[in-house]
Amino acid sequence: MNELVIKDIGPIADIVIELAPGVNVLRGYNGSGKSTVLNGVSRLLGGTANGLSTRDGEKRGEISLGSAVLTVTKSRATVRGEIEVASIEGRLDIGQLVDPGIADAEKADAKRIKALISLSGVKANPSVFFDAVGGADEYAALGADESTADILLLGARVKRALEAK
Repeated sequence: MNELVIKDIGPIADIVIELAPGVNVLRGYNGSGKSTVLNGVSRLLGGTANGLSTRDGEKRGEISLGSAVLTVTKSRATVRGEIEVASIEGRLDIGQLVDPGIADAEKADAKRIKALISLSGVKANPSVFFDAVGGADEYAALGADESTADILLLGARVKRALEAK
């Protein structure tokens, strides 16, 4: 297991985050540092350090993961060391989880959930709806498309069909 260590960056004084294999979820109140963590990891992986600054009153801060260390001062951010990454390229844009670019909070959350479901590899299984609608024949009568691989789309179609009854 890897540790992400952040000291004196943005709102974060000192934190160690244990990173488990797979997807790690950051949760917290507004202003608690979730975006700071993501921006720091992005910079460690070769991205830009947009929005990273030292904690109020501090001259420098650091974010480290493995042998890679990002040092942030008031005038610049530098990275030394390296990180080996097994990529999930093409399956998920992390930016879509952070900010899907949708003003409507409910629609933005739906897009985030869809991205996480896609990452997990879950496929739609129409049979999970059979009991809810009274069996396979009733499901077929709803006109829901069984070939749909998108579980959220399939669920929405079943919901609309049930509401129309």
